[in-house]
Amino acid sequence: MYKVILGNAQNTWRFALLKMRGVLVIVTSALSKRFGHTAAVDGVSLRIEEGEVFAWLGHNGAGKTTMVRLLNGILTPTAGSASVMGLSPIEDGPRLRRHTGVLTETPSLDGRMTAREMMVFYARIYGIDHKAARSRADELLEQMGLSERAADRIAGFSRGMRQRLAIARALLHDPKILFLDEPTAGLDPVAALDIRNLIADFPASGQKTVILCTHDLAEAEQLCNRVAILEQGAVLEVGTPSELIDRHVSGIHVRITVADDQVKPARKLLGTSCFEITRGTSTTAQATLEHSVASRDDIPGLLQRLVEAGILVFEIFTVRPTLEDVYLGFHGRTREQVSPNGGRP
Repeated sequence: MYKVILGNAQNTWRFALLKMRGVLVIVTSALSKRFGHTAAVDGVSLRIEEGEVFAWLGHNGAGKTTMVRLLNGILTPTAGSASVMGLSPIEDGPRLRRHTGVLTETPSLDGRMTAREMMVFYARIYGIDHKAARSRADELLEQMGLSERAADRIAGFSRGMRQRLAIARALLHDPKILFLDEPTAGLDPVAALDIRNLIADFPASGQKTVILCTHDLAEAEQLCNRVAILEQGAVLEVGTPSELIDRHVSGIHVRITVADDQVKPARKLLGTSCFEITRGTSTTAQATLEHSVASRDDIPGLLQRLVEAGILVFEIFTVRPTLEDVYLGFHGRTREQVSPNGGRP
């Protein structure tokens, strides 16, 4: 049985309560990292509070993974500074890493070991005694739904099971901050839902702070209290998903389902802001168009124009703007330009 993930409104409400405590766990000031002439991270200043699920959004190469390495003391910054749990990643790296857990984008797991063997092995590396290591391993395998496979070799695990096991490994030492780099990349929908449900639970269990690195915009909007949009190592914008949507998206998207053979006259009537997004078959072949209007008050007139033109309308409804609209806007693109039909006539 799967849980329903907390909606963003509930996440925002929960974060508002945590924010009253004002406990900062990550602070960066003009943090930069250059590799030759390339700025992987460029003057990033951020403040992240305890209990947040915070996302760094950006395509591959935007600087997300470099940020994780800088904040864990794996890389030395070229300029600027960072503080994590009140510690300097460079000066206090080993001490800091006792408080952080990291899931890399492609976690390495030894397929020759059983799940329990691997968990106990890494627990011992973290300095946990053997008896406690076995107990902690079994506890986390149970939490991740892997207890029945604890004695099985990892080589036989599915991609989703491996990902859950890698997250369990990152939690062995009960870190206060959890860095998750593309945690659902390449997973099937059911496995991805498993992982998202786990992430939604983390802040409520022991005041964990989660830093999510992803280019999955829907996932970030669903899970995160705040997001930062990265481009070529620089932060373009920071805020809650709803703040960014309100700030950067104007107008309302309306989806209209019409008879398939009436797509061309409908698009001609509605103009260049109308584009086709789906085409399907039912009793009557239909197609769905998307059109932008300035406000909800424009919708009745829009429908009237279609009906008066003899266009058969099967369905019409509004589409809530999303983080995708914000992100595409920063890159000079629109839904029409990335729609499956490319806005073709």
